[in-house]
Amino acid sequence: AVYEIWGRPKAVFHPGLHIYLPWPFGRLKAVEYGVVHQIPIAFLDEEVYGKAMAEKRKPEEKATITGPQPASADRLWEASRPTEASYLVAANRNGRENFEVINIDLRIAYRIGLDDTAAMDAVYRLDTPEDLIRAAAGRMLARYFARYTLPEILGQDREAFIRSFQKELQARLNTLSGSVEILSVVIETIHPPAGVAEAYQQVQASSIDAVTKVANAKGDAVRDLGQAQA
Repeated sequence: AVYEIWGRPKAVFHPGLHIYLPWPFGRLKAVEYGVVHQIPIAFLDEEVYGKAMAEKRKPEEKATITGPQPASADRLWEASRPTEASYLVAANRNGRENFEVINIDLRIAYRIGLDDTAAMDAVYRLDTPEDLIRAAAGRMLARYFARYTLPEILGQDREAFIRSFQKELQARLNTLSGSVEILSVVIETIHPPAGVAEAYQQVQASSIDAVTKVANAKGDAVRDLGQAQA
């Protein structure tokens, strides 16, 4: 906690026994110490977010090897989750620039820093760390997705993206408030919207089928040419 005397910060009290002047001469402002939070980067109202978290906390039946998978393991593109956020992605169709939509379920684990400076910043420079993290991460995601196409995003190196994203997010937060420490960035899912997931898969399957047919045709041509030369 941060200890104030007559409204001015005097010291930071760490866990243990302390003697201080009582109110109104002095007072304590509590600071979380070591508590880890995980939040989704989705701009939800409190009611929707509360329902999503309550649904997540429900006890699940233990999964077996031969039985169906638990609901928490559902990562199918056809399923939409309330903690997903939608972003515009650059696209190039038939030589014309366009935009597509992509859904991402990205979660960030954070805590208030453990040193005295972080405690001071948490009390006097930070109101709601969740809003600050969501705003900074949402701006970074919007800028990132605007630079790449959908196939490039789906085929990217997730580990490299997570490392660079966490490093840049921590640097941004340090310039705003040095009290937040980003512990990890987790990408649960990243896919086209659930309503068009099946159509996107059919397009990709058709593209793969076309490439396969072209390769087979080239192989047949080489074989026929060899037979003709013989």
